[in-house]
Amino acid sequence: MKRSRIDEWMQQNERIVPWNRKAVERYQLEKLNEMLAYCRQHSAFYSYLPERIDSLKEIEMIPLMTEKDFIANAEALLLVSQRDVIHIVTDETSATTGKAKRIFYTEEDQARTVDFFSCGLGEFICAGDSTLVCMPGGTPGSIGSLVARAVERLGARATVIGTDKTYREMINALQASEANTIVAMPIPLLSFARYMKAERVKINLTGVLVSADTCTPEVEAMLREELDCEIYPHYGSRESGLGGAITCPAHAGMHLWESDLYVEIIDEAGNVLPVGSQGEIVLTTLRRQAMPLIRYRTGDVGVIYAEECSCGSIVRRLKNPRRRNILVLDIADADSVMFSHKQLLDYRIALSAEGCSLEAVIVKPIDEVELKKSLAGLLPDDMVLKMSVRRYNAKEERPFFSKKRVIL
Repeated sequence: MKRSRIDEWMQQNERIVPWNRKAVERYQLEKLNEMLAYCRQHSAFYSYLPERIDSLKEIEMIPLMTEKDFIANAEALLLVSQRDVIHIVTDETSATTGKAKRIFYTEEDQARTVDFFSCGLGEFICAGDSTLVCMPGGTPGSIGSLVARAVERLGARATVIGTDKTYREMINALQASEANTIVAMPIPLLSFARYMKAERVKINLTGVLVSADTCTPEVEAMLREELDCEIYPHYGSRESGLGGAITCPAHAGMHLWESDLYVEIIDEAGNVLPVGSQGEIVLTTLRRQAMPLIRYRTGDVGVIYAEECSCGSIVRRLKNPRRRNILVLDIADADSVMFSHKQLLDYRIALSAEGCSLEAVIVKPIDEVELKKSLAGLLPDDMVLKMSVRRYNAKEERPFFSKKRVIL
């Protein structure tokens, strides 16, 4: 089996010699101490940081940062001049505060992200390939434009169509570009695959990268079946610089961007858990210029593998990352159960004081009793569930969500 590209990429880019875990961790400690000094020098907010630490274990003595801290101290967390900022992402739907969260990037920040993207995409994209990028890409610095730059660096062609197209427009773009690879969010892609099958559109893909939303193992398996190609999930966040972890040929978790991120897993009380335990993902950025973060609680949960990957990589892997659920129903769990009904094209759920409502779109007749029963099994016993089902509109249908899927 071919070893993950990330080993050679990190070794060459960061000149980590010899190539082993001790050397990687020595590199991380060195970059972490440089980042601590950088943060203390450029922001009074970070005055609480130590001047340096002597081991990675000592990072646990540094206070954790929450999303609330991030938003309340946004100006102090921007460590470069506004003229050095080339891209800003505004998150209007902060779960913990309701206030907008703004994240800033310099050209160097985004150049490193493009480099990491090309490493992950290079697992299945080769020179001469054509890639359909179904990610937001209307402005320079957007995720779609960064993916396109990474694809083109590999000698392939990229066609960015965004996330707001009808299925018919997506089919037209796929056929016009002659794409044999796709980058997209997992559920809209699964829905698109079922639409194409219903419309008897034949495709021949060699690989697909899914990102920007949770992809459960069940959804990954459905994508592999519908598209008949390998699926490469990617984990990232705005705070991490959009990159985070990539899938290798072994398809056994995602290799972490350890040259730019130090990742911990903590319990609800904030205690660091041993490798192999599930908990909240905490990020420390090691190379970010505009908005470096020290021990940032992402709100995502996952597990770091303890054992070495079967591909031979020594880079640590993240397993099954997903958003932490704060409602009575987890959208990722619902996706795994609902899409097990192969007649389902898409759905959305709303919760209110009156109960739960389900709107489902199907590609062919479905057992509505079984569909309703599937969702009811995830809800409290006393919750009222109302359901409406309709057949898809072949001309105007589009995915319910163009961003991360949510329960309304």
